Amino acid sequence: MKADVYEDKRYLSWLEHANERDYLERFLRSSVDVWCPSKTLSMLEWGCGPGAAALRFFKILRENDVSFDYTGVEPFDAQLEEFRKIGEDVTLVQGDFETFTPSKAYDLALVIHSLYYTNMVEALEKTFEYADRAIIVHHGVNGINSVHEEFPDLVNRMSNRVSTYQDVLRSLEGLGRNYEFVELQTQVDIRPCKELNQEGRNMISFFLERTNLNEEEFVRVSEYFQ
Repeated sequence: MKADVYEDKRYLSWLEHANERDYLERFLRSSVDVWCPSKTLSMLEWGCGPGAAALRFFKILRENDVSFDYTGVEPFDAQLEEFRKIGEDVTLVQGDFETFTPSKAYDLALVIHSLYYTNMVEALEKTFEYADRAIIVHHGVNGINSVHEEFPDLVNRMSNRVSTYQDVLRSLEGLGRNYEFVELQTQVDIRPCKELNQEGRNMISFFLERTNLNEEEFVRVSEYFQ
């Protein structure tokens, strides 16, 4: 998988300026009895990144006195290194849907923005082979997808198979899986993109999955955000 915007600070800049994880935490706290019905929980996360989503789960589980074990799978070692700095007692594995096969079953799978880089149906089939249930987070029709539609000539299509939550729902239906769909309207602070400072450049690169944008292309995208 080639998606080198995850090998440096570009993804971290997006995390810093997006409130999506805050919305996720609110949703998780309001539905904890559904996704964690007992006092023990085993979790497998595909594409764990630097642990930004996992930490929200850990926080809520500890608040509810739930004992848990966690395995995070991530293709980019730079992201795993960021996760390791947190100091959590968890298992972290370098790999992805294609290269990692779990050695045991889990109560819950976390699929947080990791279905863009694989065959979605095959990834979901593998997920439910090793987990009883899953929490899946995927982009809607706005946001990053809007940028992709505006600049189709700049998007690195080799890395990101553009899709929305609608594709996930269709895949789940095709697999005969029952699901509950919740849509959360989150926001990203795009002021750095307008100012075109380093944070803004990181974000623009992340949006387009490109690390080799030239100055003219950065300016072009920045003007769009004005």
